[in-house]
Amino acid sequence: MIRFILILTILFPCFGILKPKAQTWVNVTNDYIENPSFEYFDTCPTNTSAFPNEMWIDLAVNGWYTPTQATSDYFNICNEQMFPCCNWAYGCQDAFEGNAFCGIVSQDITYDNQGRRAIWSEYISTKLIKPLKNNALYQFKMKINRADGYNASVKNIGAHFSNYDLADFSTFKAFNFIPTIKNNGGYIDDTLNWKNIESEFIATGDENYLTIGWFGDTLSDDFFTHFVNSPYFDSISGELFFVPTTYYLIDFIELFELTYSIDQFNVNVFSPNDDSTNDNFDLSVYNLKELDFEVLNRWGNVVFESQNPQLKWDGKDNQGNKLKDGVYFYTLNAIQSNGKHIFKSNFLNVFY
Repeated sequence: MIRFILILTILFPCFGILKPKAQTWVNVTNDYIENPSFEYFDTCPTNTSAFPNEMWIDLAVNGWYTPTQATSDYFNICNEQMFPCCNWAYGCQDAFEGNAFCGIVSQDITYDNQGRRAIWSEYISTKLIKPLKNNALYQFKMKINRADGYNASVKNIGAHFSNYDLADFSTFKAFNFIPTIKNNGGYIDDTLNWKNIESEFIATGDENYLTIGWFGDTLSDDFFTHFVNSPYFDSISGELFFVPTTYYLIDFIELFELTYSIDQFNVNVFSPNDDSTNDNFDLSVYNLKELDFEVLNRWGNVVFESQNPQLKWDGKDNQGNKLKDGVYFYTLNAIQSNGKHIFKSNFLNVFY
C-alpha cells in the first residue's frame, strides 16, 4: 500500500509549507511568577504609602516586595473607599483583570541624604519560583497605565530578569541600565486604557529575580510634561524649579515559553543544502524518550533509519550519501518523556 501511494504522489505531488519544527508558545506564568496579577494579599491596603505599613507592597502583596528605599503601592478593591477609583491621589482606574494592581512612581524629584535633588523611582520585585531555562526563548507581557493624577509621561518602563536580587535599601535612585524588556512604543501617556508591553528574550538559565519599573539615568533623556504644576523653591541652589512627577499602574503579568510540540509536527519539505536554512530534520527539540524513524524511497525501500531520540537528520542515507532530489516517505514512531505514544507519517520532498 505504501508503494502505491508513493507512485501516485510522484505523479501528482502536493507539497505544503516547510515546517521544520512545530513551535508553540506555552503560558508558563504560574510556573515561574508568584501572584502575577497581585490578587493575593496578606493585608488590605488602607492609605497611601506615605503612611508606613498601610499600602506598601512588602506588607500586603504575596510574593512581591520593594527593592529600594522608594515605596511602591498596592491597590485592591478590598478597600471600598479606594474603589471604583483607586485613590484620591492617583486618579481613577479599574484593574485590567481581577481586583488589584500595583503602582509605582517612575520619576519624581526628592532630596538625598546630602540635601541634593535626586530622582525618586519606585520598583516592584519578586523572586522567581524557579530559574529560567538556559537558551530557552521566552515572551514577557504586562499591562501598564499612566495614572491621570500626574503631569508627565516616560518611555523606558520595563522588566528585568536577573540572577541576583537587585535590592538596595540604601537608595531611592533609578536603576540605570538596559533591562531585559523595555517599552519601545513611545511615551506611555494613556490614562484610560491599559497598554500592553511585551518582548521576547533568550534566557541564560540563571535568572532568579524579576524587577519592574523605570530604567534610566536622568529626566532629560526620557520625560514629557503634559502640564506644569506650581514651581518649587530649591533652598540649596536658590532656584525655582518644577516638580516632574509620573506614576504608573501595573497589572496582569504573563510569561510564555517557546516549546516544540510533536503533536503538531507535519514536515513535508526538506532542503539539506548547507545554506543554514532547514538543513536538518531536527527531532531533538521534542524531548523524546524513544524513537523509531524511517525514510523510504518511491519503491518502498528504507534508505535511512534511526533510533536516536536526539536525531538531527542531515538528508543522508545510511551509507552517508546525500539523497537524490525527489519525493520520499517517512514514518515516525516515538514515545515522549511523559509516556505518550506518537505516530507520524508523511511524504517528504527533498530538494537542494
